Formats: sequence, C-alpha cells, structure tokens
Amino acid sequence: MKTKKKITKAELQVLRLIREGNTSLSIADELNCSVRTIEKHRSNIIKKLDVPRGTRLQLWLLQNLEETNDVLFES
Repeated sequence: MKTKKKITKAELQVLRLIREGNTSLSIADELNCSVRTIEKHRSNIIKKLDVPRGTRLQLWLLQNLEETNDVLFES
C-alpha cells in the first residue's frame, strides 16, 4: 500500500486506536483533544490510505490488515 502523503505521528496514533475499535469520543478523551480534531485526523487518514468512499474506516482497516500493518509499523 502506498500513501500519497506520509501519515503523521498524530494520525498514526489515531489510526491504531480506530483499528482497535475505539470511537472518536473515546480517542479524543484518551489523547486529550477534541472530537473535531479526531474527525479531522480520520478524514486525513481516509484520504492518505485511499479508503473507498462510504466505507467504514475500522472495517476497511481490518480487511486490509496486512497493508495497514506496513503503514503502522514503518519507521
């Protein structure tokens, strides 16, 4: 999986929490930021990973586990 733009550290943190099944509200609480910030990160992640429109991000991440692991664990 190739990304158009590199995923930021903050987006990577959010991505991992989404993949674990966390909601935007629980992620915002955990990361001590607003839900709006988390939603912006989700939007950026969807664009950068070319997630098909209308697809639930968590489901897409689970279905594309191998490819997302490459993104999640790159240094």
